Amino acid sequence: MITSFLDKNKWLLSLAILYVLPIIIANAYYIDDMGRVLSGYGWHEDGRIFATYIMQIMSFGSLISQMAPLSTILSALIMFVAGYLLSTYLFEGDKLLIKACSLLLLTSPFFLENISYKYDSIPMSLSVLLAITPYIARNKVSFFIFSATCLTLVFGLYQTSAMAYFAVLACFMVKDLSISSIIKNIPTAIISIVSFLLSYAIYSFLVKYIGIQLSRGEFINLDSSSLIEIKSRVIRYYYFYDALLSSGYIYAVSPLIACVLISFFKDIMNGFFRAVSLFVMFIVLILSLLILTTLPNLVISDPWYTSRTMICYPFLLFAVVAYCKSRFDNKVIAICVSIVIFYSFILSNSLGSVLKNNDEYNDFISRNISNEIMKDNDYDLYKVVIVGQSKRAIRSELQYQAFPIIDKLAPNYMSEGWYWGIRSLSKYLTMEFVRNRDEVSANVCNYKLLNKTSLYSIRSEKDLFIIDFKDNCK
Repeated sequence: MITSFLDKNKWLLSLAILYVLPIIIANAYYIDDMGRVLSGYGWHEDGRIFATYIMQIMSFGSLISQMAPLSTILSALIMFVAGYLLSTYLFEGDKLLIKACSLLLLTSPFFLENISYKYDSIPMSLSVLLAITPYIARNKVSFFIFSATCLTLVFGLYQTSAMAYFAVLACFMVKDLSISSIIKNIPTAIISIVSFLLSYAIYSFLVKYIGIQLSRGEFINLDSSSLIEIKSRVIRYYYFYDALLSSGYIYAVSPLIACVLISFFKDIMNGFFRAVSLFVMFIVLILSLLILTTLPNLVISDPWYTSRTMICYPFLLFAVVAYCKSRFDNKVIAICVSIVIFYSFILSNSLGSVLKNNDEYNDFISRNISNEIMKDNDYDLYKVVIVGQSKRAIRSELQYQAFPIIDKLAPNYMSEGWYWGIRSLSKYLTMEFVRNRDEVSANVCNYKLLNKTSLYSIRSEKDLFIIDFKDNCK
């Protein structure tokens, strides 16, 4: 069975690997990677207990080893399988649409951040696959068992992916869009909610039993200020979509949007009120998918605004295809989907180039700073504070202009107050993130000037070194 699947889909599997090839070639450590490559720690403190166990098993020991590019390739293949399963569920019997949509999950522009991690990418990809898996069940009992089991694992791999479980249900509702279909799916929706709550209870018990205190697991207080807070968080996500659409993505999705509008007008020809009611239901389901894309950051007390949390975004595209499927020529839809996927290939290639250029530039900065602060010093540990923000790599600047979304995907590590800036500087020396950095930054000009260049100044006091990219001292 597996051999047959591989043989039938060898070209799509090859495309999945080709898609992540620029990330592999860049070979850059991505945020958390910079900490794990030094210490090999897991994800227990984030409650991602199964992520730790799986990667320890794959590492044949308690220390998690660096597996890239194998981890990147495996993650791409896992996401392809997840996309293939979802396409099979939604477009059963339509081989063209199944093949056309199989890469949509992997090629989500926002998932480029997830796939860029050398360590996290496998647990994240597995979590998406497991969130989709329960829908292979053929009856309600097996669906409940599959859901409770898979979602428990999802919570322990990457909690945000649990939203994909409900995103699949929304896509099914779009597929057979009608009042009777909505009513028919109510029992499934109830089972989904119950299994979700049960799996969360099981997961919470396991986390408590192990003795983990989650740092970002609490919810916001429901009071008069909650709606204002949620509104401000929604606006934060608006900037993600704005950056993506400003990166030329609007042109890539325009054909699919045109298919939706034409499908709506075709429905009007068969009855105005029915067409409008179906379209309103479609819009409501699309809005629900948009909300799922922002969860759980809308309701937890300590949100984390990053592209990697927008797991549910590609389900919007699946919903659009599901809506158009029975109303439009499937060959045209397949071409429209291919255009969206081709755009993502271009974006992946650009991101790979930026990651490589940025990594080389950061290495240049790190090497020179390390050489300077080592002079006449032999500390085992250097306390370092970054003031301001370093310039971008010259060779990356044009890509940031062409694709503003890359600013969300390829962060500037050398930034004031960011832990990962110190990690990025720690390529050659052991450096420590200073707790009183705000006080140090406010009094930067009072420290002894060690060296000054056109890119930064270095100031010091004993084993404390300040890398000043602002250089506002006279």
